[in-house]
Amino acid sequence: MNIFFDLDGTLLDSMPMWNNLERDFVESYGKEIDNESLWLLNSLTEKEMIKYLRDVLEIDFNYEEIENFF
Repeated sequence: MNIFFDLDGTLLDSMPMWNNLERDFVESYGKEIDNESLWLLNSLTEKEMIKYLRDVLEIDFNYEEIENFF
């Protein structure tokens, strides 16, 4: 018999890590991002997020860099 217990949200809280991923990614390219833009990124699809990062924030990266970061 196996027993599984989900610690996240009970004993641990991983949300700060997830909430900071986009900011950390943008800052790893020497750019800054405001909270409003972060909120927007969280609502976008993957393709929309990539377009936003490239077109609006002018971050030049390839898809593998995103996969490796996240």
